[in-house]
Amino acid sequence: MRNKIYNLDDEFDFGRNKGKTIKELLQVNPGYVDWVIRNIEGFALSNEAFQQAKIITEGKRFSKKEIVELSNEKQNLPILFRKLYGWDYDFSKEDILLINNLKINEINSKTKNTYSVHSYHDDTDWSNYNDDIDMDQQSEEFWNQF
Repeated sequence: MRNKIYNLDDEFDFGRNKGKTIKELLQVNPGYVDWVIRNIEGFALSNEAFQQAKIITEGKRFSKKEIVELSNEKQNLPILFRKLYGWDYDFSKEDILLINNLKINEINSKTKNTYSVHSYHDDTDWSNYNDDIDMDQQSEEFWNQF
């Protein structure tokens, strides 16, 4: 389980796009980032990264009519595939925002439950501690401070 909130400059550390940044994938294949958010447990974009994803993918959603028109024009086949497999997603949809926000909350709650920060102050007077002997053989002055 990853339990990580990614920023745009973070690299994928798994899958077929391992080593590519979130930003790179949003520019060439936002559908994959959409799929990862929906399907990979413990993966979410930070709020800032999600807002940037919306800007990067704005207006990149295509209607079925446009896809049919492009499929009839054989010279535009690469554009068709790009639209079908890379640009047929945008991050302005409410469902993906909701999923991402739920995952952020889940990741944050797991992190808070797993790691707790405690303030520690050591009042021990180490001046009477002798490094040359074992702990159980330390002087009475050393042990009396406790």
